[in-house]
This record gives sequence, structure tokens and C-alpha cells, in this order.
Amino acid sequence: MVTGATSGIGEATAFALVKQGADVVVVGRNPRKGADTVNKIKSKTGNSSVKFLKTSLLILYGDLLLLKHWDGLLFR
Repeated sequence: MVTGATSGIGEATAFALVKQGADVVVVGRNPRKGADTVNKIKSKTGNSSVKFLKTSLLILYGDLLLLKHWDGLLFR
């Protein structure tokens, strides 16, 4: 899970991880930029194991990662 991955360092990080074969979730607020980023990474790497998650706030609380505007919790 890479936050801020629709541009800059976050996008470069997501790209590098996918290029190395990792399954990556691109996290951002803008669905259009997210889709563009995912499509760009997929086309440049040939790896389809990258997805987009729209959210506007991440909260770390102990071992829980809470995502506002998403129906669920992820455990680290």
C-alpha cells in the first residue's frame, strides 16, 4: 500500500515495487489520477498486480490501519 502514489515520490515508489514483482495498492483521493497511474504502471511494467484504492484519510492506531471512506480495516 503506497499512499500519495498518484504523483511524485509515491508514484515512483509504487512503480519500483511493481517492477520488482510486488502486489501494490495505489492509495489516493482522485479516482481519475489513480486509474491513470495504475494504467501507466501496468503498461510500463507488464505487471497487472497493481490496484487503486480511493481514500482521503489514513489513521494508524496500534496495529490497525483505518481508512476513512472505505468499508473496512486492514491489519499490519
